[in-house]
Formats: sequence, C-alpha cells, structure tokens
Amino acid sequence: MKRVVKKLLEFLPRESAIRLGTHLLTKYDPQFVAVRDLLLEGGHGNHQWNSGLGVQAYLLYGLVRTHKPTHILEIGSATGLSSCTMALACRHNKIGKVFAVDPHDVNDWNNISKSCDGQLDFFKSRIAEYALSDYCTIIQSTSEQAAKKWSLPIDLMFIDGDHSYEGVRKDFELFKKWLTPPSLVLFHNSGWEFNRDHQSYRQGMGVPKYLSELKAAGFQSVTVLDEVGLTILDPKKGGLDFLNRH
Repeated sequence: MKRVVKKLLEFLPRESAIRLGTHLLTKYDPQFVAVRDLLLEGGHGNHQWNSGLGVQAYLLYGLVRTHKPTHILEIGSATGLSSCTMALACRHNKIGKVFAVDPHDVNDWNNISKSCDGQLDFFKSRIAEYALSDYCTIIQSTSEQAAKKWSLPIDLMFIDGDHSYEGVRKDFELFKKWLTPPSLVLFHNSGWEFNRDHQSYRQGMGVPKYLSELKAAGFQSVTVLDEVGLTILDPKKGGLDFLNRH
C-alpha cells in the first residue's frame, strides 16, 4: 500500500501531492495528527481546548524531550492540552509516561468561566485520537486522593491545579518526597504579580507568593515570563544540579 501511494504521489503535481499526502496522514497516522494539533502554529484551533497554556506548550514539549523523564506527574489537566503535549514528547523519546491528576469537576480554579461538562470525555477522545494511551494515564481525583495511593518516583512534576497559596503549597508538599535527585518541578501561572492588569487576573493567585517562600528557603528557579508565567524549580535547596544531568 505504501509503495502504491508513493508512486501515486510521484506522478501528481506538487500541490496536489501535498494535499493528498496530508489527507492520508491525517486519516491514517495518529502521530501526524498529534504533531499538527499540538506543535504546529495554529494547530490548537482544530479543537476547542479552552486552555490557558498557550505557547508554553512548546516549553513543556522541549523540557520533556531534553530531560527524558520516566514518570511525569501533572496536577491539573483540564481538557488535556498539557498532558497530550508531554505525552507526545514521551512518545518521541520512546520513554516516559504522564500521570494526569484532575477531579474534572467545577471548582474555583479550573475553567473559571466555563463548565467542566464533557471535559473528561474530550480529554479521553484526544488521547485516543493521538494514540497516546501508552504514554498518558488519566487519574480522576484530587491531588490529596492521588497522593494516598502514589508510590512512583517522580522525574518531572507540573503543578497547574488550585492556584491559591494553600492549594499550590499543598500540591508540592504532598508529592515532594517522591521527587528523584535530577527532577524538575514546573509551576504554571507564576507570573501574575507582574501582570495584574491582565483580564484574567484575580485576587488569590498564590503561586508567586509560594515561589517567593521557596526562593527564600534556598530553592533555585527560573521563570519564563509571558502573560501568566511558568517557573522551573530545582527541588533541591541550593541546587540547579539538573543542568548537568546529561
């Protein structure tokens, strides 16, 4: 079949071959569809993700590709844009798995202006569409519930759930004992103190406050500041050893 398609494409005009090739890849190659939707500019528009992740999806993909974590814990997955992006990176690495923790119910921090109806089904559909089930496990629970059953070492943790000070602190504290020596911890929505005029800013954004406390306690971090910010933390006091991992 592949030989027939290849021969057919050779005889078609270039534009026609591109259209036909794209059509066939979209229909028969889940990995092509995943790359198109998750990594190509404008690809997110193929689905209504309702996500605030934005261009930071590229940063997540790049970090997973370079750090090559075996176990990734994500707290707060919503419709699954970040989960699918990191799972795709695991697939390209041929190692690693995302454990996506989220109760998928309405609370003060997920989908503030949107209903969660259908959110979990949407997430599951994207995992199936992109053939990423071997690289992503959905855990429908709160972080507290998940922590009671957790037993795996964590090489990368992405915290993007309850953005209150108490919530983000709890998420870090619940799982920090499982962090491996070269692990990274990523905090989303860490730049709000620098962007208070943004339309999505609200009182109670506790991520910057908690990160300030971690810095004062001797933890090293770097923040990539766009509209909302993403901070990469070395969870070892006085650390940054992760820069020399490879």
